[in-house]
Amino acid sequence: MFAAVGTSVDFAILKLKPAWKTYSESISQKSNEWLKLPEWSPIQVLDEEALAAKKAREQKLYGQSSLGSLNSKES
Repeated sequence: MFAAVGTSVDFAILKLKPAWKTYSESISQKSNEWLKLPEWSPIQVLDEEALAAKKAREQKLYGQSSLGSLNSKES
């Protein structure tokens, strides 16, 4: 009895595996289209020039702050 059930399950898995694969791929493609960030999203990947400009602004602001002036006096 267990052999018949096991064989049936193995056969069903072999037959359904390709159908499941195509179904899961179609779902993943739809989810990628659904989960796109809009262009105005605050989450953006900065390129190297933008990162350099951001670092320069941060260093300028840090130099103007009280912590920056304290550190420069100690040096």
